Amino acid sequence: MTILDKIIQMQKEGISDNEIMAQLQNEGIRPSLISDAFQQAKIKNAVSPLEEPIDQYQEQQMPYPQEMQPSIMPTQSQTASQPPIQYAPQPQEQYQQPQQQYDYYTPQPQAYSEQDYYPQQEGYGTETISEIAQQVVTESLDAYKSKVGDIASFKSQIQNKVNDIDDRLKRIENSIDRLQQAILGKIGEFGESSAMIHQDLDNLHGTMSKLMNPLIDNVNEMRKISKK
Repeated sequence: MTILDKIIQMQKEGISDNEIMAQLQNEGIRPSLISDAFQQAKIKNAVSPLEEPIDQYQEQQMPYPQEMQPSIMPTQSQTASQPPIQYAPQPQEQYQQPQQQYDYYTPQPQAYSEQDYYPQQEGYGTETISEIAQQVVTESLDAYKSKVGDIASFKSQIQNKVNDIDDRLKRIENSIDRLQQAILGKIGEFGESSAMIHQDLDNLHGTMSKLMNPLIDNVNEMRKISKK
C-alpha cells in the first residue's frame, strides 16, 4: 500500500493528521514524502467531493420534465374548451420556470472549494514543513555537538595543534641544517688531514731513499769484493 493510500484510509477511519504523520514517521518514512502524500490526498479529496454535488444536482433536475406533463395536460384540455388567446401564454410560463430554476442551481457546483471541504488541512503547508525540517536539523546538530563538542572550541584546538606541529617541523629543519653543516665540516677536516698524511708519507719516503741509497751502494761494493 502506498503512502497516499495509507493516509486516505486513516483519514476515513477518523485519525487526525498529526497522529497520521507521527505514525508514518515511526514507520521510517521521510517527512518530505509524507508532506507530498498529504498534498496529493488533499487534492484528491478536494476533487472527489465535487462529483457528488453535480450528481445530486442532476438527480434534482431530472424529475422536472416528468412533473411538467401533468401540469401541461390540464392546460391542453382547457385550451380545447376555451379560446386559445387567453391560455396560450401558460405553456410558455411553465416551460420557462424550469429554465429559471436551472439557471438558479447552475452556480452551485462552483461554490464547492477546497477550503469548504478540508479547512483542517491548511496547517500542513510550507510553514509546517519548514518547522519539521528545522527540528530535524536542530536535532542532528545537537547529536553532532554531543559527539564532537563545540565547533568553535574544536576549531581552536585543531588550530593550536597545527601551529604546534609547524613549530616542531621548523625546529627539525634547523637541526637537519646544523647536522649537515657539521658533516660537511668533518669531511673537510678529514680531507685536510689526509693531505697532511700524504705529505708526511712523501717526506718519509724521501728520507728513507736518502738513507737507503748509500747502504745499497755499500752492499753492492762488498759483493764485488767478495767475488774477487
